[in-house]
Amino acid sequence: MSAIDNYYAALERLVSNCPEVLVVGKYKINQDSVCLEAGVGKGAIKPSRGEEFRRLANNIRKAASNYKAPESRLQKLESRLRKKKTQIEELEKNYLEALNRELILINKVKELEIRVSQFDGDVIKKIR
Repeated sequence: MSAIDNYYAALERLVSNCPEVLVVGKYKINQDSVCLEAGVGKGAIKPSRGEEFRRLANNIRKAASNYKAPESRLQKLESRLRKKKTQIEELEKNYLEALNRELILINKVKELEIRVSQFDGDVIKKIR
């Protein structure tokens, strides 16, 4: 495998989020990250080294513009946690509103029971 092929293989691993050297999601695609993934020092890719390196640099720029770093596992978990907290807050709000309605209805029932008992008492008095 030639050096250029090694760089292209490294670029492909970075684009597919399957690096062998760098940590997944902890890199940006650029010439230095391709060099590190290829196992050489930073700055080894220089367009001034010839047409192949110019093409490689252009391909790296194109890949970088299309690349979106994957969310790390921690970021995914934090996102899920925020969603769950929002759901819990909404459920608590609904629960408290339901309790409030229950209390209002209980008070209304008590009030109506008192009125009915008064009405029953008045009816019984009139019958006697």
